[in-house]
Amino acid sequence: APKVDSGATAVGVRIRRELDAERKARLTAERALRETRAECARAWEQVKSAEEDAARAAATARKRGEEKSSLERELEIAYERCSRAESLGRDLRREGAALASDARR
Repeated sequence: APKVDSGATAVGVRIRRELDAERKARLTAERALRETRAECARAWEQVKSAEEDAARAAATARKRGEEKSSLERELEIAYERCSRAESLGRDLRREGAALASDARR
């Protein structure tokens, strides 16, 4: 049997252990990287969802603002019509009173 150099065997064992340790470290780092990427993807989806929610809320607020402006304008128009009707009513009462006074003469 050939003689085995115990020093060479020890070096081979140490190199194998170091390679195993490096492989395990690399696998651990790759797993951590995959998990981090998955967390980033989830966080990005949450950001996109929050942005979409904010855009919908802003659109709703704009729409409500436009509806409010429209209602305020309708209210102004109704108030103007009411004021004109009251004024016309006063004018008609005055004319009616004047006609009644003329009729009594």
